[in-house]
Amino acid sequence: MNEESNNQRNTYEFSYLTTLFEEISRVRSVKIEKNSSFYAAERARNNLTYYEKAIYKISALAGVNTIF
Repeated sequence: MNEESNNQRNTYEFSYLTTLFEEISRVRSVKIEKNSSFYAAERARNNLTYYEKAIYKISALAGVNTIF
């Protein structure tokens, strides 16, 4: 897997995790275990523009809304 592909995966993982966290937090107490994978995903996301972050967030919301 090349670096760009890995960064995209990490970015989507971070967006999905934080969106899922936000939705579950509405119903009950929840905590994210912040480990090396979390920080790698966060770093990948922090390298994006505002608009790129928004695209990943919308995509994550679509998936999370399917669950809820």
